[in-house]
Amino acid sequence: MRSRILPGLMVALLSLSATSTSHALGNRVWIDCKHGTTDLGLCESAFADAIAIWNAEAAAEAAANGDPAPSGSVVDVNTTLDYDALSTGNYRLLIITQPNPNLNPSDPCYHDWGSPNSYPSPWCEHDLTMTIPLFLSIGGRLVILADNDSSGEAPKNNGLRELLASIPDVDIEIGTDNIGTQCLTTSDIVPDALTTGLSSWKYAQTNTLVGGDPLIRYEGNGSTQVLAAADRLPTGGEVVVVADVEGFWTADPNFPCLETGINSPFWRNLYLDSGAAVDDDGDGHFDGDDCNDTDPDIHPGANEDCDNGVDDDCDGDIDSLDEECGGDDDDATSGDDDDSFVSNDDDTGSGDGGGFDDDDTESEWDSPGASCSCSPGNSANQNPGWLLALLALLALRRYETPHSPRARPPRA
Repeated sequence: MRSRILPGLMVALLSLSATSTSHALGNRVWIDCKHGTTDLGLCESAFADAIAIWNAEAAAEAAANGDPAPSGSVVDVNTTLDYDALSTGNYRLLIITQPNPNLNPSDPCYHDWGSPNSYPSPWCEHDLTMTIPLFLSIGGRLVILADNDSSGEAPKNNGLRELLASIPDVDIEIGTDNIGTQCLTTSDIVPDALTTGLSSWKYAQTNTLVGGDPLIRYEGNGSTQVLAAADRLPTGGEVVVVADVEGFWTADPNFPCLETGINSPFWRNLYLDSGAAVDDDGDGHFDGDDCNDTDPDIHPGANEDCDNGVDDDCDGDIDSLDEECGGDDDDATSGDDDDSFVSNDDDTGSGDGGGFDDDDTESEWDSPGASCSCSPGNSANQNPGWLLALLALLALRRYETPHSPRARPPRA
């Protein structure tokens, strides 16, 4: 457990330092293809058309911003993940496909994953606890390309399942199907920023997905299936899963029927920075969780201004309804002493107005386990009105006694 907590703390600290100084990610793409092998041949050729689109988009983006054109390709094709590279903020897009199980028990990264049928994982522990979480926390977009679940591809899909299971706030699951032996076409494209310009999709030997926001659907196994889906994270990061690796890399020589022109809009949208995390107001919070990314004074964790009609801290509560302004007090009255203080007497247990706690939290009288008997049958403890009336009557009698005619001394 300790080994996971410490990397998690490091990721949080590093992501805070990265987001406070950067408004958007760099222009580079990292492809981890056939993780754990040295086979780059198929990967470089299969992604060739997509790489050409991404390089063209990088050049166009640089020209639009008045920046120098990139020197060389902005795409790195690898068979591994690199924490040092992916944590810099230079990469906006990370693509992972067909990871190979690690079959070497003497390797320091070797471990099994899955239950009840475990299998050798392709990942090092830090890949799942540091590299991927940090990349997403700074607003990166992760694209996972699954395949059909035939006997030869299922172990690779298991590696992708483990990866998805390690990411909080992602509920996309890869199925166990093998649909379409050759090229088929679907026009069931769900409107989304990632599918803009996409009118159809060709697929072959595909799988199915469950969860997330559907992007592309098709008919298979007698019903409508999801071929591509996305999950948007609070950090501004994004996870996109495609259940058809062959359909994504159209240059695969085994499927010459796949067409680059059909896929180009999807490749282009994946690269465009408009979907990645942006911090327009420079307050260190991306537009994924910043409820107003045009005002640096409004963001999660900001101090709530109780009189401006704005949700300053992005918690969904405005002004007097916000906890900082006395909202959510459990007796729901406007005159109690915790409506006027951020640190009200409920929180301290001793009272900051010089009196008792006004409801049922954290005081000597009201807290759980205290000696007060407050059962529904004990109306004396629940409603002290009779006691106040008695005290008032005694005070009145005490006040009247010295001045009453019956109490005057006899005249001399």
